[in-house]
Amino acid sequence: MMYNFKKAFVFVLTFYFITFAWFLYKLPYRVSFDRKEPEEKPAFVIAYKNRYWLVSENGDILGVAKLSDLATNAFVSQVDVVDLKVDKVSLETMKRLKIVLQSPYVTEVRLKDKCAILLKGVVLYFNEWNDLITHCSKLETAIRFMEPKSEYFLSPVGLFYKLRGDESEKK
Repeated sequence: MMYNFKKAFVFVLTFYFITFAWFLYKLPYRVSFDRKEPEEKPAFVIAYKNRYWLVSENGDILGVAKLSDLATNAFVSQVDVVDLKVDKVSLETMKRLKIVLQSPYVTEVRLKDKCAILLKGVVLYFNEWNDLITHCSKLETAIRFMEPKSEYFLSPVGLFYKLRGDESEKK
């Protein structure tokens, strides 16, 4: 007598189908997952290890940021992170810059370079963080006159100077 592989295959397939149907029958009608909201609300968005992350007021990394998070606030780059927590110095600077990060004209703030990337790809350098915080309200009118993809310097008195390279540097 020969072994019939076709009948054996149908038998095993039927057995798995009945087992799967019984498992579905035993499941409750509604499956509920207890999704808890994070205890801490995201306060900042940082760029770290080629991703954007949500960070709490305490400096804890809460998770990966969504595109909608980037649309509402500027992100901070060149941040020091240790054990999934933002460094204290970086966190204090980010807290001071909260009003700047909410500006619709700022897209990124680089902590180590002390510069802000504005709309149109404009790079704005400054000496002190207070210069940027104090003159953040002037960005609305200044951005209208700034050339795209150019570099400017913000003076402590609130004047914007265009930085120029020598003629041998062509971009």
